[in-house]
Amino acid sequence: MLKSKRSAYLFFFILIAVYYASLILFHDNLWMRAFIASFLPIVAGLVSFSWTFKAYQTMADKNRYFWLLFSIGILFFTLFHFTLLFFLLTNRTHNIEIAIILLSAYLLFLTGLAYKIRQIKTNPNRPFFFNLIIFMTVVMTVSIHYIVNPILPYRNFSLISTSISLCFPVIIWSISFTITYLFYLFPAIQDKRSSLFIIGGSIILVIADVIYIFQNLNNDFLPGNMTDPLLTIAILIIGLGGLYTKEKTNEREWFTDTLAKNNGYIFPYLSVMILLVLYLESTNWYYNSLTIGLCLTLFLIVGRQILLVRKNYLLIAEYHHLAYHDPLTGLYNRAKLTEDFTQLQEKMDSSPNPIALLLFDLDRFKNINDSFGHYIGDSLLEEVAKRLKSSAKENARIYRMGGDEFIFLLVNATKDDSITTAKQILAEFSRPFKIADYDITITPSIGISMYPENAANPVSLLKNADAAMYLAKEKGKNNYQFYCSQLNETMNRKMLLETELRNAIEKNQLQLYYQPKIDLKTRKLVGMEALLRWQHPTLGVIAPSEFIPIAEESRQIISIGEWVLLTACKQNKLWQNSGLPHLSVSVNVSVRQFQDSDFLLTVKRVIAESGLDPQYLELEITESIMQNMNESLLILTGLRKLGVKLSIDDFGTGYSSLHVLKELPIDTLKIDKSFIDNISDPKNQSMVKTIIDLGLNFNLNIVAEGIEHEHQAQVLSSFNCNYGQGYLFSKPIPTEQFNHLLIQIKIGGSTLGCKSTNF
Repeated sequence: MLKSKRSAYLFFFILIAVYYASLILFHDNLWMRAFIASFLPIVAGLVSFSWTFKAYQTMADKNRYFWLLFSIGILFFTLFHFTLLFFLLTNRTHNIEIAIILLSAYLLFLTGLAYKIRQIKTNPNRPFFFNLIIFMTVVMTVSIHYIVNPILPYRNFSLISTSISLCFPVIIWSISFTITYLFYLFPAIQDKRSSLFIIGGSIILVIADVIYIFQNLNNDFLPGNMTDPLLTIAILIIGLGGLYTKEKTNEREWFTDTLAKNNGYIFPYLSVMILLVLYLESTNWYYNSLTIGLCLTLFLIVGRQILLVRKNYLLIAEYHHLAYHDPLTGLYNRAKLTEDFTQLQEKMDSSPNPIALLLFDLDRFKNINDSFGHYIGDSLLEEVAKRLKSSAKENARIYRMGGDEFIFLLVNATKDDSITTAKQILAEFSRPFKIADYDITITPSIGISMYPENAANPVSLLKNADAAMYLAKEKGKNNYQFYCSQLNETMNRKMLLETELRNAIEKNQLQLYYQPKIDLKTRKLVGMEALLRWQHPTLGVIAPSEFIPIAEESRQIISIGEWVLLTACKQNKLWQNSGLPHLSVSVNVSVRQFQDSDFLLTVKRVIAESGLDPQYLELEITESIMQNMNESLLILTGLRKLGVKLSIDDFGTGYSSLHVLKELPIDTLKIDKSFIDNISDPKNQSMVKTIIDLGLNFNLNIVAEGIEHEHQAQVLSSFNCNYGQGYLFSKPIPTEQFNHLLIQIKIGGSTLGCKSTNF
């Protein structure tokens, strides 16, 4: 019945109510009050023992021994009251053995509390020990003044009786110490609910015994007084804690959370207040143990406050350091840059001196993180910071802006100083960085902006340096560039084009031009290449060389590339349905498109939506896809299974190797225009012939791009090049003109061989 919490609480309140009611009812009957004070604690002890012993039996970890010690202690407590009842019923007087039984119970409680503290894994801080010492000083002071001092003068006690009498305050003091220690460790306790009952019950137990000892010393104690039920209440509360041992819950409770957060502020101050009240209440304000304890306690509180002030000072210093420093490298951060620049700017109002801001980041740093992991990347940044700090001059301040971006701020610096510093930074990166077991070589791109020449505030100065840095990247990386006013125009146009490009498809500003692909032997049309053009209503014709890189950088190339692919396939299917020659259309695919996880699904969807037979679609990819061969091979194999033809564009300018070329499932090689331009050069001729022979040996079709002269076509034909494209045959032309060309070829079977055929 008493195993459920509800019935246990009901029993608790009924028993205590019966206890107090009986004491009131038999207020004038001393024997009945003594009987009640002995009998009801036996009932409470047996029930509490069953709860705590059950907790010991059900637990599997080492905490079970804590409950075993407490259950045996409760059993001794019950035995103590059983002995009192026996002596009462047999009219015998109390002897020393009864006190030893109760003392044993308290020793077991003390051992159990100490064992529980030992199981809690935490490292208390120094204010914790100060609080603990303050509280225990107060407890010892009160104990000595009100308990120990009154006991010592009783010379008529035997040595054993006196020793046992003194043991009680010592054990009560020790239990108070362990309770306080456990209270401070409360945030680290796992079973907070059951521990709360243990702490609460132990506190009531200590209070009840202090009252008992104090009444005995003043000869005021009578069996069955109104404070006797406190011991029974304490034992039952401890037993109730055993009912919560099996609960494993993460539920947050207002009381336990508040206790865990604020336990450091309760005992020391409350205990000092109590001690001060007791001192003021002491007779005649004479010098006694309370005076000593009060002085010692106040001294400890002052020490504690000094410790807290020092700790707070260190915390403030740490927060200030974190506010202005990068936590990884220890360099100054963006907030510190703004503050420093503002201070320098104020000083320059009276004596203007130039400031140079050098912004640089690490080229292809993302590849380091992707290849070696972020731990190696962070270690590299730390080593970069160390190398920069060791080489920086006195007038240089170094900052980390975040990621792989760093800043050198040069005070009183000219352009020559900036160039010297930039070259020094480049020189520092010429040596590889030793990170773990790797020798990592990485380069910086540096942008330089001058104050007040290029900007009047730190935001503009940083923006201009950023523009100069991207110019350095465009010029091949691993170099430095100064900001100039034209860069703003370039950056502004780039931002404008990026913004306008987002709506170019919806506004029908994009269109496809088609350039014929012909057989060099027969000069007949065998295919076409779809080329993207952008006609802006206000900006005019925007060259692909300008807007395609912007589309790549902003990832708009994925949606634009899908539009190009779908439009080219639909137009080719439309021409075929009109009875015009069935030709293959070539569409360029960017690296970013190719790397998109949905690219293969996009091609499938386009083929299905357009209805074009896959054999009439050819995708032109660049050699750069060979940098990631495993993934590229999977995608190319998937495209080949769809029936789509594949060609490598601009062959000879990228990353090709014979081994890779042999593995790729491709159909065509397209020779880059740069080889065709100088085909009259004997060395260039040898290279072109080698490429053609290589492709033919792999059973690949060969297409030469950029043919502008008949001589070039004849040389290529003599080398057995299959196909060609270029202005000699036709420049890229709009859809309507190409449609007219196809109609002419269907009617007259015309060939394309001279510029007079251009449209």
